[in-house]
Amino acid sequence: KQAYFNVLKTQLLVDVAVENLKQAKLYLEQAKGFYEVGLKQKFDVTKAEAAVSKTASDYMVAKKDYELAKATLMLPCVYTRRFRTRFSKLCKV
Repeated sequence: KQAYFNVLKTQLLVDVAVENLKQAKLYLEQAKGFYEVGLKQKFDVTKAEAAVSKTASDYMVAKKDYELAKATLMLPCVYTRRFRTRFSKLCKV
């Protein structure tokens, strides 16, 4: 039961990480545009690039956590026939 909710939680965290990455990339593009017309300093572009790198890293961690949560949920499917019958839709066996 806990493993199932952990999958749901980590899936939501992946969704949040994707949205954060989109926002960071948008901010980077805006910072580059403002820098090109002289309204921002190079530091702002560098800071935005760092934000994109961090959010990309956060996304990768969230994705790996999601994959681990799914694997943890499926582990009993491998070992118990009863569990496999009960949760056949999740196991896809």
